[in-house]
Amino acid sequence: MNSPLFRALFLPLLVVGGLATVIVAGAVSLALDHAMDRRFQERLEAEALVLGAALGMAREPLSEGVDELPAGARITLLDAGGRAVFDSSVDTATLGNLATRPEILRSISHGSGAARRSDVRAGETMLFAARAVFRDGTRVGFARIGYPNSLLEEQADDPRRQILGVACAALLSLIALAGWIIWRHCEAVQDVVEVSAQLSGGEFHNRLPIDRDDELGVLSRQLNLFAEHSSGQVEVEQQTSRRLAAILAGLNEGVVAIDDEQRVVHLNNAAQQMLREVEGDSLGQPVWEVVRISEIIEAVDDACSRQIASSMQIDIMARRYEVSVLALRNGDLEGVGAIVVFQDVTDLLHLEQVRTEFVANASHELKTPIAAIRGFVETIIDDPEMPADVQDRFLQRMRVQAARIENLVQELIALSRYDAARQELPLAPVDFSYVVRQAFQNKEEDASDASVTLHYEAPSRPLEVQGETEALAQLVMNLIDNGIKYVDAGGRVDVRLFNVGRHAVLEVEDNGIGVGQEEQERIFERFYRVDKARSAEKGGTGLGLAIVKHIVHAHEGSLTLDSVLGKGSLFTVRLPLVGESNGSKK
Repeated sequence: MNSPLFRALFLPLLVVGGLATVIVAGAVSLALDHAMDRRFQERLEAEALVLGAALGMAREPLSEGVDELPAGARITLLDAGGRAVFDSSVDTATLGNLATRPEILRSISHGSGAARRSDVRAGETMLFAARAVFRDGTRVGFARIGYPNSLLEEQADDPRRQILGVACAALLSLIALAGWIIWRHCEAVQDVVEVSAQLSGGEFHNRLPIDRDDELGVLSRQLNLFAEHSSGQVEVEQQTSRRLAAILAGLNEGVVAIDDEQRVVHLNNAAQQMLREVEGDSLGQPVWEVVRISEIIEAVDDACSRQIASSMQIDIMARRYEVSVLALRNGDLEGVGAIVVFQDVTDLLHLEQVRTEFVANASHELKTPIAAIRGFVETIIDDPEMPADVQDRFLQRMRVQAARIENLVQELIALSRYDAARQELPLAPVDFSYVVRQAFQNKEEDASDASVTLHYEAPSRPLEVQGETEALAQLVMNLIDNGIKYVDAGGRVDVRLFNVGRHAVLEVEDNGIGVGQEEQERIFERFYRVDKARSAEKGGTGLGLAIVKHIVHAHEGSLTLDSVLGKGSLFTVRLPLVGESNGSKK
């Protein structure tokens, strides 16, 4: 029977029964071994006694006694001092004194004795039994008889086989009987499982047999009653669900309807897309298994239990939603659930955020150079007789500040361009190796002016990616420029290009000041600088890495930073090679 329950019950029983059989059989076998061992010892002692009494320590009649013993038996006669005077298997001259043998020692102290030990001359383990021989009340010697252990084991094999056979027969009978009983119960349980599955799937026409008087019979009757009562109730709920679906299907807002037990009874199409849920998999599930946002779960709980409405803003899959949670009431103003409405306000908030950040950051970045230019101009105007060399120095500073403003404006334009949708970039197959090499050469002079060593390592073969040449060139130059700015004189910036699988990998590594762990998450934000003083000194705007991030995303790539404060940084860009771009987008 292919049933997990049957296996769960039968296999442990099989294991326990087998172990119990092995243990009992082993115990009985061990007891039998002890009993037979004792019996062999007693028999050997008796034979040794008879042998000593019958032979009277004489050599002549020994041959008849020896012939009557079983094959493999060994007879040894010893004098009162323990020296062998006769041995049926070994020359007595080689035996020496045997008075120290365990069986002889026990015969001295107790009149008889037995011992199982290894016999060097026989080359195997033997069981010896010895008996002291007396004549006229005086001990005149010892009679010893021995049997090979293998011979004794052969005699014990038949009882062992009988015990094993009985144990196996008992085990098989137990297994058969227990298996049959378990199978009968499992078959009834399987019927309950099948009908329960049908009930949960909305099928109420099947019923369970109620001819059993045990707990399974009670369960069957209860399930039958449940099926009858649920049939009408489910029909009402289905009609309600269809009405809700018709009303809510046309809404752009995501709507999740929840009953008083906080289970989902409806999701419209917009909510399914927002929550990445499939309606059929979510209906009837607890709301916390579908929404999985603690703030919304708490608001739903308040709406269901205390009829309190609430609203909040929530981020879901990089989108911002205005979420309203409203309590649902019946005609008696009793709470019957809640409704959650999701309104996507990402674009609206993004536009507001961009406007606010642009005004604040651009104003801040432009303030310093404009103030400097104004100061220089006012100084020149206020002093008509200013020496020409001083005036030239001021004009040069004004040029520097004007260039700074121009650079900031250009980077703002670039950021705005790459921040747009990906499809707006004219993507085409581009040899990334060539782009990196050209960008590297363009930055060699800047590195030389800053006393920084640039090192380039790339394969000789082309690495084609789907991209825009200008954007990729700016990506590489911004990363190299960032390394040059944050490396002290005498430092080093390594540019490496290679491929891993179906991706081109660009690494730009420096041994500069590095980035602290708490700052690494913000390093790609607009206008964010790790070292503001150094950035201002080098003419940085704080937009270079933000531009890099947007270019990488526009090319369906990834950007990571591995940095240790005081030791340097490693920026890694991964771009799909031609033929992988579309396939990598999930």
